Amino acid sequence: MREIEGLGGKARAMLADVTDEAAVVAMIAAIGRDLGGVDILVNNAANRREAAFTEMTFADWHAILAVVLAAPSCAAARSSPAWWPRAAGPSSTSAA
Repeated sequence: MREIEGLGGKARAMLADVTDEAAVVAMIAAIGRDLGGVDILVNNAANRREAAFTEMTFADWHAILAVVLAAPSCAAARSSPAWWPRAAGPSSTSAA
C-alpha cells in the first residue's frame, strides 16, 4: 500500500469476515464510498485445518471452501459493477 500511495494512488486494506456476505457487501460499499470504487481486488484470505486429508470432515471442507472459493466470488461479483464502465478494465487476483 505504501508503494501505491507513494506513487499518488489510493489503497486500503480491509478486514471483514469474508464468510459473511453482508460483511463483504459492507466492505465493498465502504471502498466505493471512501475511494470511489474498486480498481484492483486482491482476495488474500485463507482457512486451513490441522488435520490429514483423510480425517477432514464435510464441515471442514465447507469452512475451507467458504473462504477460498465462495468469498472471492462474492467480493468479485459485488465489486464488478464499478469495473465495467472503466476504460482500463477490471483486475482481480486471489492468493491463499
